[in-house]
Amino acid sequence: NLMLKTIELNKKNNIIPVNMALGDSNKELSLYSNGNLNMGLSIDRNSEQSDINCIENKVKMATLDSYVKENNIEVGLIKTDLEGFEQPFLRGAIETIKEQKPVLIISIYHNYSDFFEIKPMIENLNLGYKFKIIEPKAQGAAIVSTLLLAEV
Repeated sequence: NLMLKTIELNKKNNIIPVNMALGDSNKELSLYSNGNLNMGLSIDRNSEQSDINCIENKVKMATLDSYVKENNIEVGLIKTDLEGFEQPFLRGAIETIKEQKPVLIISIYHNYSDFFEIKPMIENLNLGYKFKIIEPKAQGAAIVSTLLLAEV
């Protein structure tokens, strides 16, 4: 609802919001929230949230590959910040990446395996991607949003 309101307030007619998740399979997924929009959503029910405050939302999850084929979409850029869900997302996007070779801007700071495994995952596709690590300058911040930029 907030996205729809933002689109309306900004008088945008080229944005099509889709209420679904993208991952490594096509299935129904439960997303959990404590009702605080600043805290975001999680696929894991947080044990710190009481049942009273925990809200479960069921959404359809699809792979990017199936969504792109179903909707005949040309993909020129994939930019993710999925709070550690980057690898499942990328596994569901492999065919799109192979066929369309979009620019990739992938967050790799949420866990150590993203930092060490995402670049080799893309390199092993042998598509000719060149890589650059981007660490935005954040004054006084202990953690910065480290990104992997991949371009053919």
